[in-house]
Amino acid sequence: MYRMNNWSVKRKLFSVLFVVVCGFTLLLLLNEWSKSQLLSASAEKDHASQKIRMTQTIVLEMAEAQRSASETLLAPDSKKADKVMEQVDKARQTLAHIQKEAKGLEEQKILKEALTLTETYKSFFSGVYQIEESLGKVGERKNKPVYQTLLAQIEEKIVQTKNQSAIRPLLTVKKLENDYLYLQEEKNTAQMKAALAEMKQAAPELALQIEQYNQAYEKLVYAVENEKVMIEMYHNAANKMSPLASSIQKAAQNSYEAAESKEKAAIMVMKWLPPTVTGLIVLFTVLFMLYINRGLQNSIQLLLQLAERLKQGDLRGESRKYSGDELGRLAAAFDDVRQSLRSIIESLNRDAQVVNQSSTNLTTVFQHFSSQSQETAGSIDSIAHHAADQKDISRQFATLMQEWQQDMDEITVQTEQADEKVKEQGEVTKRGVQALGNLAAATDRSYALFQRIEDAVEELAGKSHNIEKITGVISGIAEQTNLLALNASIEAARAGEAGKGFSVVAEEVRKLAEQSQHSALEIQHFIEEMKKQVTDAVDSVQAAESQFEQQKKEQLNTRQVFDATQAGMLLIEAFTEKTGELVKKMNTQKSQLLHYIEDISLSSGEMAESTAQLASASEQQAMVLQDIANSADELHGLAESIVRQGEKFAL
Repeated sequence: MYRMNNWSVKRKLFSVLFVVVCGFTLLLLLNEWSKSQLLSASAEKDHASQKIRMTQTIVLEMAEAQRSASETLLAPDSKKADKVMEQVDKARQTLAHIQKEAKGLEEQKILKEALTLTETYKSFFSGVYQIEESLGKVGERKNKPVYQTLLAQIEEKIVQTKNQSAIRPLLTVKKLENDYLYLQEEKNTAQMKAALAEMKQAAPELALQIEQYNQAYEKLVYAVENEKVMIEMYHNAANKMSPLASSIQKAAQNSYEAAESKEKAAIMVMKWLPPTVTGLIVLFTVLFMLYINRGLQNSIQLLLQLAERLKQGDLRGESRKYSGDELGRLAAAFDDVRQSLRSIIESLNRDAQVVNQSSTNLTTVFQHFSSQSQETAGSIDSIAHHAADQKDISRQFATLMQEWQQDMDEITVQTEQADEKVKEQGEVTKRGVQALGNLAAATDRSYALFQRIEDAVEELAGKSHNIEKITGVISGIAEQTNLLALNASIEAARAGEAGKGFSVVAEEVRKLAEQSQHSALEIQHFIEEMKKQVTDAVDSVQAAESQFEQQKKEQLNTRQVFDATQAGMLLIEAFTEKTGELVKKMNTQKSQLLHYIEDISLSSGEMAESTAQLASASEQQAMVLQDIANSADELHGLAESIVRQGEKFAL
């Protein structure tokens, strides 16, 4: 979020538009995906329904095959056997088709086992029919089998020869044959061989025919045993086929139920996904725009606070971090101006205090020096009026000159100090003038920055108009979507029962369009509020510009005061130089006076002349001191004016 605070206003607005476009694109993609899921689920449901019908067909065909098979075993018939074979083959083909489309491993395993059972059915009916045909049980003419023909021939010859010893084993053979073939007893191959051997002994002439019968009977036993095995396989296959058919039906029913559940889930997704996603998109867009608006409001509010503080002259506070957008950079520039103004005013206050202190010291020195000058003038008057008493006056004047020499030394030192202070004050005044120049330049830059604020706010107002156009486009899309949903509802009503699902979807799309249009109206209302805030910001910026104009006037007045101070300091500097020259001259006159004191007793006229010169010099010194005192008072007044101007600002 800190990186987003550094974005420009234009970039933030485009990011809002990008979020809206991406959201509606995602909505369209999800809608297409839900439609594809619904179509896929419907196709799977139809396929599962078809599979159920196929499994029911298989079950019916296999049941019919079992019924026909039972009839064939009871009464073998060629046509019935062929019909059973056709039914079994048709069921096998259907199972093979279902197996190709089966997806689950368990389902493929069940279908494979069912195919194996149909192959068993097919092999069973083919083998049994061939065995029955070989036994003479089926066929168009139903001829007797070979073993029965041979046995009848053997019996006929034994009866003709009346061979009583061969009749008993013949009867045994017929009994064993009857028990095995019709009473379903266990095979009696060994007993049959023993009876036939006994018959050979009784009727050796029939040995060849008996051997042929033996071979034919062995073939019969082999065929009957194979038939028993195949019948047992058939019954096992029949017992397994019913559970397998139930399993296939159950698997098909499960597939149908799964497809139906998937179709219902797809319908629910189509019903709730668009309004849910649209609500989330609108919520995220509103929250994102509120976040951006809060950042803009905070920046504008911070600018207004800084401008109000500058208007009131409040320069207190420390620097802080601002956002990286246009308003944040403008607030940082305001803060820099405030810090610069604070530094300049503090420097001016310190310099004004130094000037005030220096002027006070200078006034004190000048007062002391004036007092000494008055005393000196009094002494000169005393010398002039008491010229008669030359000796006492010379003594007193010598003493006075010694004191005056000390005072002159002190005056010289004070004059040099005053000259240095005056020069320092001149430098301070120059720095004050430069600081006022910097202040004026900073004020101009602040004014330019305020103009840039006004331009940025006007540009923001233009962007608000663009957002209004975008919301208009969204409203148009919502109206078009509502019209399309109405058309879809009409078409679904025409479709009747088959279009109920699409009617529900059309109704949800229409509600979604109304929600989108309502959201667009809320966004437009939000833009109107933002435009009102932008207008208030423009008014505040214009008020700040007026305040800057007033501040520039105050700076101009302060500049005039500093210019007057600089002129006064130049005058004081000239007076100080003149005073220094007079002090030097007085030092020179001091040596002459000392020479006059030594020679006072020699020449009263020279003393009178020296006294007159000293009086004139004292008058000139008094005048110079008066000028310096006046200049010091003016300097003190200028310093107090600077301090009063600085007190207008809160530091």
